[in-house]
Formats: sequence, C-alpha cells, structure tokens
Amino acid sequence: MLIWLVLLGCALFPKVETFLSTQAERAQLERHSILIEKGMGSVSYWEGGNPNGEPLLWLHGFGGDALWAWARNLDDFADTHHIIAPDLLWFGESQGGLTLDAQARAVQQILETEGVEQAHVIGLSYGGFVGLKLIEYGSVASLVLVGVGGLDWTVEQRQALANRFEVSQLEDLFVPSSVDDVNTLVDVCFYAPTWLMPSDFDEQLYGKVFGKYPEEQRALIGDLQKQSMSMSQWTAVWKQPPPTLLIVGRQDPIFTLQDVRDLSIALEGRLKVYPFAGHVPQVGHANRFRRDVRRFLNEQSLSPNTEPHQDMEE
Repeated sequence: MLIWLVLLGCALFPKVETFLSTQAERAQLERHSILIEKGMGSVSYWEGGNPNGEPLLWLHGFGGDALWAWARNLDDFADTHHIIAPDLLWFGESQGGLTLDAQARAVQQILETEGVEQAHVIGLSYGGFVGLKLIEYGSVASLVLVGVGGLDWTVEQRQALANRFEVSQLEDLFVPSSVDDVNTLVDVCFYAPTWLMPSDFDEQLYGKVFGKYPEEQRALIGDLQKQSMSMSQWTAVWKQPPPTLLIVGRQDPIFTLQDVRDLSIALEGRLKVYPFAGHVPQVGHANRFRRDVRRFLNEQSLSPNTEPHQDMEE
C-alpha cells in the first residue's frame, strides 16, 4: 500500500495511477470479474504472469486494493509464477458478504474458476487472516504472512490497541472517515515519515480509495475482531498447517514481535524481522522481500522435479 511515496510532486495522484497501470502491464496482468454467492455479489481480480508457473495468490489488507498493495512486488514474481491478485470484498471493484468467511469463499471461487487446486498464498495484514481461513479448503500449498500476528485476542488487548492510537474503536483507525484519518493510517504503515505528502493528494486518496465503502469495511473490521478471539479454534479443522513464513517490520505499531512469534509457534512457521519497517515491510524492503519469498517458494515448490528459480542477486 502507498508505494507512491517516492513520487512526491505536483499532480501526484495521476502519477500513482499511471505507475499502477504500468506495473500491471509489466506483470502481464489482466482484470477479470466473476459472480459469487448465488449472484448476490461479484469479485474482481488480476490474473497473469507466467501461465506455466505455480499459482501465487496475493491477498491485500485494508487501505486500497490488490494493485495499491502489491504493485511494487508483483512484477518480481511474474516471470516464475501464475499471478492471481483479487480485490477483496468491499475493496476496489468487489462487493459481497461482510465476514472473513465470505472473503475466503470468494477467493476459493476465484481459484476454482482459474482451475487451481492449490496455490502459494501471500497475505498482508487483513489479507493474511483471509489466507488463514482459506486453509480449511485445502487450497493453500504454502503461506506467507506479512504484518500478521496475535492468537486468541482478548477484549482487553483490542482495547489497548485502540487506546494506543487514541481511538474509541479499531474501526476508527482502519477505516478513515476524514482526510486527517488517512494521515494516521499512512503513519501506521510506514516507518519513514509521511508528512511530506501534499494535502491535495490526501484528499484524492480519501475520495478515490479509502472513502469508497466505509460502512461495509467497518463491518469487516468488527467481524475480524470477533473471530480473532478464537483463532486457535480455526486450527481444529486443519489436518496440518501449511508451511508458513511470517514477515514483520520491527517497528510495526499494530502487531508486536511477541504477537507474531505467538502466531509463528502456533503455525510451526519461520519468522523474518525487517528493521526500520512498519506495517507494510514489503514496500521499503522490496528487494529483501523478493529474495526471502523466492527462497521460501523454491523450498515449497509443488513440482519437486522442477529446478528452482535462482535469484540473480543471491
């Protein structure tokens, strides 16, 4: 999310939109849309990359859609993997149910439409929880969680997080209701100072990205909070957790390192901590992210007889 900070200047928003389109073209992505939930909703997604590569599913978090979250990263994997990057329900062009389970069902329907039995999954923040829910379908070959932590959150922990940001409830943090709230959310995501963004960009960002489905997104946050209180019960339906890599910024203001360690232990996963990084470490550390994820995906290849891709910088 917000990969455009390097583009500061006049008429910033059009430059960002041009950048997103260019990155989609470089990764050879095309937009598709399918009906879901008996025609009561639809989900939009980008698909492309290497048609012969193993499927790689990208699930974004709050604040934007698939391209806004992953544009800086998708092209790094387009040569080796079949890319599928949906706009989750009530983000971008997608509409449907208001729960984490509805998100997982919609994503599963995309995989079935694309003829994918199993995919490697990369989930950012809220998208990581969607990825965890997707495990019960048996369609997750491996899982990379970015900025995801915690296990069986208590009411007290949730309130402590809200108090940290001086909001009465977490919906007020993750779903901006004004231009000023956009600045707060941006500061959560990045370790580097973001006060340099021009004010007119904040206004366009709120109007065109963050302010599209506020009530529906608040409902999604409410559902996530309820379900996060019993996350350990999710594992009851799993035969075994998939191989998992957890990546977190050391300065992540949402999840502490202990939160992420607790989840990594529950998932029997491995943990990577990026220094000088906030809630979206894949942006400021894009090269390291590419190397770490490539190594992990090579190890978890669905085709053991296929020679792993070697990164030129390794």
